[in-house]
Amino acid sequence: MTEDRVYIKLSGARFSSGTPTYGPASGTITIVELGAKVTFADLVNDDGPLKGGTALAIFRRDGETLHACWT
Repeated sequence: MTEDRVYIKLSGARFSSGTPTYGPASGTITIVELGAKVTFADLVNDDGPLKGGTALAIFRRDGETLHACWT
């Protein structure tokens, strides 16, 4: 994985992510709403440059692909 990529890794109730602007971060996942097609979650940053902040996320599974959008 190169430094210019955006990524998110999910493992249980934890995540790690990174962007070229904000670098690596990690924290906890709280499911806000579990829908038939999408899941809404809060990603609370425990580490990294956004420590203490919460990202709002939307996840959608399409077969073996997980689509994610977060702020």
